[in-house]
Amino acid sequence: MFSKNLKKYYSNVLDKIPKNVKIIEVGPRDGLQNEKNILCLYKKLELINRLEKNGLKHIEVGSFVNPKLVPQMADSYQLVSYLKAKPITYSVLVPNLKGFEQGFFQNSLVTNDGTIPVNEIVLFTAASETFNKKNTNVSIEESFKRFELVSKEALKKKISIRGSISCCLGCPYEGSVKTDKIIEIIQRYADIGAQYIDIADTIGVGTPKQIHEILDKATQHFSIDRLTGHFHDTSDTALNLVDACLEHGMSIFHSSVAGLGGCPFSPKRAGNLATEKLIEHLHKRDIYTGIDLNTLKSTSEWIKEALNKK
Repeated sequence: MFSKNLKKYYSNVLDKIPKNVKIIEVGPRDGLQNEKNILCLYKKLELINRLEKNGLKHIEVGSFVNPKLVPQMADSYQLVSYLKAKPITYSVLVPNLKGFEQGFFQNSLVTNDGTIPVNEIVLFTAASETFNKKNTNVSIEESFKRFELVSKEALKKKISIRGSISCCLGCPYEGSVKTDKIIEIIQRYADIGAQYIDIADTIGVGTPKQIHEILDKATQHFSIDRLTGHFHDTSDTALNLVDACLEHGMSIFHSSVAGLGGCPFSPKRAGNLATEKLIEHLHKRDIYTGIDLNTLKSTSEWIKEALNKK
C-alpha cells in the first residue's frame, strides 16, 4: 500500500499534468536545415500547408542566416513572402540584427495592411561555450550582445521573441552542463523580453532526473507556461523527458514531422523527436493537441518520399 505522503505526491503530480498541449512544429526549419537533400521552395510551402491542415498552429518556417553557411535555408526570405497573416504562429530563426533587418525590412515582410505574417523570432545560444562557438562562432556573452539589439527592434514591431538554449542536458564537447548556467541564460533571455524559452536536449542524452532538476530551479525564475521542451530522440528516450516535463506542468513541446533533422555537431547526429510519435504518445494519455494523427502520418510519408528518405 502507498503511504499517505506518497499518495499526496502522486496526486500533486497528476494535478500538474496539462490536459492540453501545444506543439511547435520545427520540421520546415530545424528539420530541413539538417537534411542533406535540399527541398525546393514550392515543396517547402506545400509541407507548411499540409502541416497547417493537420492542425498545427505553430510552425518554424525558416532561418534568416547566411545562405552560404546554411544552403538548405537559402530561400527563407523568399518563402516567408508567400505566407499570409492568419491565426498561426510562424517562427523564423534570427542570429543577429543583420538577419532581422534583411528578413523584416529589405524583403518587405510587412503587408499593405500593416500585418507581419512572421510573428515570432527565435534567438539561439547554448549552455556550453564550446558548442556555442562551434555553432555561431561567438561566445555566449557575445551572443547576448547581439540579442539585445535584435530584441529591441522586435519588441518595437510587436514581434514575439523565443529564446532557445541548446545542450541543456549534455554537450558533445564538454559533457555535462551545470544547471546554474542554464538558469543564468534563462534569466538573461527574460531580461531582454523573451516570452518563451526552449530547454533543449540537443544531442539526445538527457534523463528525467536532469529535467526535474532543471525545471525545479527554472520555475523559480520563469513560469512553466512559458518554458518549452525540445528533445532529440537519439536513444529513443525523448518521450521519457516529455513525461518528466508534463509532471511539472509543461504544456509546449517541439517536434519534427517524420523526425526530420538532427544536430550537425553531434557525433551521432541526434534526430529530432517525430511529431507523429509525440502526438500518438500524448493522445494515449488523453492529452488534447488539436492535431489529426492520421493526416499527419500521411504528411510524414509524403515528406520522406520528397526527400528520398527511407
